[in-house]
Amino acid sequence: MEKDDQIAAGRSAAAGKGFSDHLRVFRKNNPTPPARDSFSTSRRLSNNSAAAIVPKSSFRQQSTDSVSVPTVVRRGGRHKRHARLLIVEGSAEMRSYFQRFLDDRYEVLVVTNGTAALDAVLSDPPDLVLADLRTLQRDGPVLLHALKGNAKIHHIPVILTAARSEEKTCSEELNAGVDDYLIKPLSARQLLACVATHIELRNVRREAAQALSESEAKYKTLLDSLDDGVFVAHDGRFVFANPALSALLGYTGEDCIGLSFRSVIASEDFESWSELFIQSGSEGLESPWRREAAFLHRDGRRICVELCARRIHFNRRPAILGIVRDITERMQAEEALRESEERFRRVVEQAPIPIFVHAMDGQILEISCAVTELTGWTHEDIPDARAWFLKGRRIPEEAVDSILAETQRRFTEGSIAEPEEITVWTKKGEPRRWLFYGSAPMRLPDRRPFLASMAIDVTDHRKAEQALREADRLKDEFVAMLAHELRNPLAPIRNAVQVLRQLGLTDPELKWTREVIGRQVVQMSRLLDDLLDISRITRGTIVLKKTAVEISTVIDRAVETSLPLIKSRRHKLTVDLPQEPVQVEGDLTRLVQVIANLLNNAAKYTDAGGCIDLIIESSADEVLIRVRDNGMGIPVELLPNIFELFTQGSRSLDRSQGGLGLGLALVRRLIEMHGGRVLAQSAGSGSGAEFIVHLPRMAAAPTHEGSGSAGGESASSLAGVRVLVVDDNVDSAESMALLLSLDGHDVRTAFDGPGALAVAAEFQPEAVLLDIGLPGMDGYEVAKQMRGLPGLQKALMIAVTGYGQADDRARSKAAGFDHHLVKPVDPEILSALLATLRPD
Repeated sequence: MEKDDQIAAGRSAAAGKGFSDHLRVFRKNNPTPPARDSFSTSRRLSNNSAAAIVPKSSFRQQSTDSVSVPTVVRRGGRHKRHARLLIVEGSAEMRSYFQRFLDDRYEVLVVTNGTAALDAVLSDPPDLVLADLRTLQRDGPVLLHALKGNAKIHHIPVILTAARSEEKTCSEELNAGVDDYLIKPLSARQLLACVATHIELRNVRREAAQALSESEAKYKTLLDSLDDGVFVAHDGRFVFANPALSALLGYTGEDCIGLSFRSVIASEDFESWSELFIQSGSEGLESPWRREAAFLHRDGRRICVELCARRIHFNRRPAILGIVRDITERMQAEEALRESEERFRRVVEQAPIPIFVHAMDGQILEISCAVTELTGWTHEDIPDARAWFLKGRRIPEEAVDSILAETQRRFTEGSIAEPEEITVWTKKGEPRRWLFYGSAPMRLPDRRPFLASMAIDVTDHRKAEQALREADRLKDEFVAMLAHELRNPLAPIRNAVQVLRQLGLTDPELKWTREVIGRQVVQMSRLLDDLLDISRITRGTIVLKKTAVEISTVIDRAVETSLPLIKSRRHKLTVDLPQEPVQVEGDLTRLVQVIANLLNNAAKYTDAGGCIDLIIESSADEVLIRVRDNGMGIPVELLPNIFELFTQGSRSLDRSQGGLGLGLALVRRLIEMHGGRVLAQSAGSGSGAEFIVHLPRMAAAPTHEGSGSAGGESASSLAGVRVLVVDDNVDSAESMALLLSLDGHDVRTAFDGPGALAVAAEFQPEAVLLDIGLPGMDGYEVAKQMRGLPGLQKALMIAVTGYGQADDRARSKAAGFDHHLVKPVDPEILSALLATLRPD
């Protein structure tokens, strides 16, 4: 810029006026102006902005016109003191020249050499120094060094005056810290404008420095109050650190300055920091850079920090500004959360049962290893609930949405689904049975809501149940077959005994033989009945036919049943009945069976010649039946399980009573079906035993006896009946034919189905005793065809078989049989049935 231009700018700036002129530009590193390097500017300069727009440059003045420069600068309506000028000039003429123009505007101090100038500057610093170049060249470098090297006075502007031949030297001094220079000769206008401009610049700079100092104080207060650490680093060392950072690292504020990053950054992080952070101070970090790392406390402790840094300029040098936040507690909490989630994940994955963890959006977060082991489906196969329902459950796609909506409802309401047994399909297409449970919504360690579903694979259990049911069915079939096969030989034996009885043999030995055979046949039949009854009760197929039953009737028939065994062992039986009638609601046949079993049990486990007491007691609402003996008793360790199936006491080789352990189990089951209970008491081995039956009592009413021995007229008083006996067991058929013949009936026999049909067509029987288990054509088929023969539609068709299960009876009825008798047939029952054909 030309000197005249700068003077005009300075004057306008001081007066606060507008300024418009042509300015010639000079570059500091090339003070020689280009031939045509000029531009035009027009703007208003405020007092505060004048210095900012006037560059530090050399001025060249071509005009000597005088100019009036204000001596007082007004700022905000207040007056400021005259500025103090220090003039260093060896020429008396120039000193006089300067004083003539500057004394009335400034406080002027004139010295003739650099040493005096230095003393003046140090004793009372001026606002500006105007010095002759030649004077300073003699001893001026001391002055310039003192000015620019002292932080308190380095801001004082220095203007050199020199001859034109010295202009190059002045340009060099500009680079050494001199603010401006004037070429002699110089005009008053040029002098005053340059001085006024630099004084104004000095004031502006001082105010700016003060404002900067105040701003720095504010920012320092702010930085000191932060909880996060703040630092400025240059060349890998801290040049600024706030108290929070010093405290974080365990250093004082002074100790922290100058610390290298290597001393505060953990070794595993230092290399990456050195590359991306320390060495990039002058090139990188154009945008903020964030990283988590470990800092080292002064005592060696590791501190987890989060650092945000970027490049800045600090004191005119490239540097790094960083903000450090201590995240140790957060990292510990996150680590604890990760560990908790990992434990949760491991628990789910390693669980021995299928477990699914669902998010609210249906995503499957985790599955246990058991899911994959049992089905083959992996987490990748079933990432969400929809995939599971489609693949693992094979639910139609149109039904999946409603199921997912129900799951979402459970999330919302916090409800728990009821356990259900479902079919799950494996990846290979095999079905498995799962007992599936859902849980109420819960939260993961990171507070996300989830729904856990778990299952128990019951496939093997269901297969085992099916196997057990099949085994139970086979067992029942075996028991029924066993009973059938055992009853077949019993039938002719019993028939033979009955024949002997009807023949009226008088030989004592033959009579004894007949009675022994008869008792043993009855005992064996009873054992078979007990075995089948236990099977029926176990399967829940036995049905009671309850009526009002008189207790005395039950006792009489039970004693009658057990009396042969009691007499054979020479026991003394005492029966104590109440005086008044006592009734219970029950099945007469089954109640007789219960009491008879208890009497038989007492007889078997009491030595010959023992005593058995049968005592009946009653109260307003209960009937007690006590069966007491003085036999071998019940061991204490056996007593709690005495009513369990197949439970028996120890037996010595000389005791033949034994049994299968069915009787007492059957007693308890039947009494419980009647709404009662049975107890066993014994003081131990050799002390006898007592069994007490409790039955609910009902109000007195006319006695209605249930099924029992069906009385009927004797065969001798009835006319004979045409009877066809069909059985593949020849002994059984012929013995039954002989027995019926002795009763006066006309009997024919057949041993297979076709033969039976042929005989029936010719014989036209009124009654047919037909065995079911015939070879080739079974009894059911024979009965159906026989019903189709002329004249046999109304014949009395009686099934005679070793099978006595409920379904056997139902099947015989469906085949057209009128009655179903189990071998060995009771002769009295058979006689009663045949008697119905002759009601007269």
